Amino acid sequence: MAKDRKGLTLPSQADLFPNPNNGNFTIMLDSSDDKGIISVYSLSGTKIYKYEFFHNMRIDLGEPSTGLYLYTIKAFDDEVPYNGKIHTGKLILE
Repeated sequence: MAKDRKGLTLPSQADLFPNPNNGNFTIMLDSSDDKGIISVYSLSGTKIYKYEFFHNMRIDLGEPSTGLYLYTIKAFDDEVPYNGKIHTGKLILE
């Protein structure tokens, strides 16, 4: 887990790239997290995708409609099934 200049633990990070994309993207978790669950939602709140993945993984949403979506990534490790790390963001599909 990363630490700041004072030695305090920083929150874990999750990167989703490229963004915008065509429904194919990579998720990369902080090295302290082994697994994650990504959920993708339409702007109306409908869940269109949910998948459990490992540390760094390529995701294929199939052929979703183009537009703006929201996502959540819940990160965890083998010792703690869910450690409260949630990352949210916007996903643009072209």
